[in-house]
Amino acid sequence: MGSRRIGLGRIEVLVEQLKRAIDFGTSALTAASLAITTSGLLVSAGRIRESMEVANIDTQSGTLTVERIHKGLVVHTSQTGAGTITSDTAANIIAGHGGLAPLTADNQTISCFYVNDGNQNVTFADATGVTLATTTITVPANGSCRIIYQRTGAAAVKMFMIGE
Repeated sequence: MGSRRIGLGRIEVLVEQLKRAIDFGTSALTAASLAITTSGLLVSAGRIRESMEVANIDTQSGTLTVERIHKGLVVHTSQTGAGTITSDTAANIIAGHGGLAPLTADNQTISCFYVNDGNQNVTFADATGVTLATTTITVPANGSCRIIYQRTGAAAVKMFMIGE
């Protein structure tokens, strides 16, 4: 019988031949206080912390582009009259920004925080493939909300507002 030990060179060859995707099946992957299972992500200690950039819109009206959504925090200063923020198209939102964070399946979501730091009310408008969850979405002067986009089909998203 030979040795049951595997040398470093053999391990390197085996690792290089592995597929890059690993299917854990119904296993649980646990790291400190984080568990990822088939039922979802569980953070049992602490909080999930996000890194956000500010995307400024310094005009009366503008577009909530997928790039701005991905930055996470949109600050809109509308000062010359009531403004309108038009959503990006469903196709762009589903594709993600630069291929990052695409919505690859129905019910997946992406969200951002919207701050109206101007002195005028701002109303949101839909775009191709985007449905507003309510008839109108309006954020008052000096108000804020969270905007959530949910993929509802291969070319459709629904836009929700939580807050104001």
